[in-house]
Amino acid sequence: MAADYHALARAVEGRIRSSASFSGVAGLRLGGEERMTLTRGWASRQYRRKNRIDTSFGVASVSKLFTSLAVGRLVAAGRLALDDKALPFVRGRLPELDPRIEVGHLLSHTSGMGDYFHEEVEGADPRSASSPEGAIPGADYADLWRDRPCYRYVDADDFVPLFRDDPQMFAPGERFLYNNAAFIVLGLVVEAVSGERFPDFARREVVEAAGMTGSGYWRLDELPPGCATGYVEGPSGPRANIYSIPVTSGADGGVFTNLSDLDALWEALLSGDLLGRTVTEAWKAPVVARGPRSMSCRGFFTARRRLVVEGEPERAFYFTEGDDPGYRCFSIVSSDRSIRFTIFSNGGEDFWDIVEDCLDELFGR
Repeated sequence: MAADYHALARAVEGRIRSSASFSGVAGLRLGGEERMTLTRGWASRQYRRKNRIDTSFGVASVSKLFTSLAVGRLVAAGRLALDDKALPFVRGRLPELDPRIEVGHLLSHTSGMGDYFHEEVEGADPRSASSPEGAIPGADYADLWRDRPCYRYVDADDFVPLFRDDPQMFAPGERFLYNNAAFIVLGLVVEAVSGERFPDFARREVVEAAGMTGSGYWRLDELPPGCATGYVEGPSGPRANIYSIPVTSGADGGVFTNLSDLDALWEALLSGDLLGRTVTEAWKAPVVARGPRSMSCRGFFTARRRLVVEGEPERAFYFTEGDDPGYRCFSIVSSDRSIRFTIFSNGGEDFWDIVEDCLDELFGR
């Protein structure tokens, strides 16, 4: 079986290395052992600093996993509940929020509320919002910031005008529709309950509590050493993404982390160490179909898959993914953590083709 693991690892590594444009880091664990780690490209083109295995990357919507766990910490402490209505916590900022929306709906992308940016995801039908400040269906996320100074979007409050007047799209709990604004609302709920800024609470209760040392809620113009700059294609070649995404991390995106830290976060969640056994089981439980092969949990997703190695059983896997201009991440882990594939990118246009091909190598088509 070890030989099969090695063959799989070689196939995955070969697929990543076959990309002419990929820049980032990847790691593959099979049978409880690290079988492949790979680094490619520049963390900083300006300073000619290469990506390393401990380089931290912006992870876009993988940040929603962090937000989910911040909410989970409040639930585990008895300060919040999944069936709590969201409106009482945000009435001053979002007085028209549907009063039926619960914290659990926000976490599982089933709130039906308006969004400030709709994403094409498995099983979702992006809809435009009526407000001129609202979503841009089918557009690149960078387009959202062409007429809005991205450096002004720092706190959760700053995003509220982008979706405040958007209509409710369907009844809460009716179905899945990926929603960024829902996690902005969760950030506001965390602030209302904790009395702290969301990044401060999440840093202590999630990042530090999980033992993560290379992760944080940092500004793009104040990144600490060891972080990769994100690159997008410009007229004359790759350029930094500082005008393509909000200037700082928040409840719906922008967190920085690295391979070992994301491992630590998965371990803290799935072992029950971070949320306790009861809340962990509630967080891991599938809530609603995301598409034909996956389900939405509470801020991350799950699917049952079988590794293409003889004797391997079908098992539950949990995964998270993020896509911003200049930063992309995908991470999938088995329930017992013996299998894990994580890949980060700060450049290259074929990231999702690489991910799809690597998953085909691991699990078959």
